[in-house]
Amino acid sequence: MVLIVLFIFDFLFTGVIKFFGTLAQSDPAGVIDQCPVFLHYVLSILNCGELPLMNVAIETLGILGHIEDGKKALFADSTRTSDIMGGLCRHVQSTVVDSRERALDSLALIFWVADPPTEEMSELVKGVYVKLTLQPIDMLMNIAKQPFQGLRCRALKVFQSLAKYKWAQQDMIDCAGKL
Repeated sequence: MVLIVLFIFDFLFTGVIKFFGTLAQSDPAGVIDQCPVFLHYVLSILNCGELPLMNVAIETLGILGHIEDGKKALFADSTRTSDIMGGLCRHVQSTVVDSRERALDSLALIFWVADPPTEEMSELVKGVYVKLTLQPIDMLMNIAKQPFQGLRCRALKVFQSLAKYKWAQQDMIDCAGKL
């Protein structure tokens, strides 16, 4: 009986997360500001141990951080930024290829900007980037060198998103020859 209740609970909440994630595509800052319980639940399932729930959380964070207003709202709190980036980094370094690919896709969305970034957006993304790990560029380079095409392409997609930032370009130049 308990297993049935837990299954229904997880199934319903996965649907609720997907619903709010769909709403967040048009107004991520509004969803984050008006529904703090939603974001708290997404962060709690990011490392819950259940692969389907973790994958939903990973994708939801990418959607929330894709739009400029979403980045500002999602990463307004330093502790939350550390939790999000630490969780995504754990998934990027996981042994589960599906989670690794989803986490890299989310990072590419979080680092992406449509136009040349403003100074404010550049500083925000740099602050997010440095909380990924001690040497984020080395971690991404190591993934890009792996023989798995899916991981390589996604790591290169993260580099493509980062390439619009001068500080990231300098980080890549300092790492030249490693790829």
